[in-house]
Amino acid sequence: MAMERLTRRIVILGLLVVVLAACNGNSGEPTATYNGSGCTYDGPGEFDINSEVTFTFVDETESEDVGFALWAVPAGTTTEQIHDDGIFSVESGGGETVEWSSETQVSDFEWQFTVTFSESGQHALNCYDTASGGEGTDYPNLITVNG
Repeated sequence: MAMERLTRRIVILGLLVVVLAACNGNSGEPTATYNGSGCTYDGPGEFDINSEVTFTFVDETESEDVGFALWAVPAGTTTEQIHDDGIFSVESGGGETVEWSSETQVSDFEWQFTVTFSESGQHALNCYDTASGGEGTDYPNLITVNG
């Protein structure tokens, strides 16, 4: 009897943890988070042409040397290629910077920007760290715009 109550409490506690974790996630916007050694992306991998999307960027390192950008890149571009060669070598091969309509600084190390996708194809949501000097180090996440 005591074991059943303990098991029931553990199951209820586990379910509560799952529900609280889901409630504490981002507000549904695609989010890129830089942690000093990479950039994770939480959001859809595909969007429709002419869709308006708000992206959130979070810098967990609290460094002033970190930035974020969204680039159109040639089809077939890989994250490894961007990380190894740099976004500028890839974008100079045919990609263009995607302009966003508004940017808001949410806090010291969190920003949001809204973009309306006007170009279909592959895009790189890129976190970059310029602390290493030069053009910096790129940490891309690839998304696709359909249309």
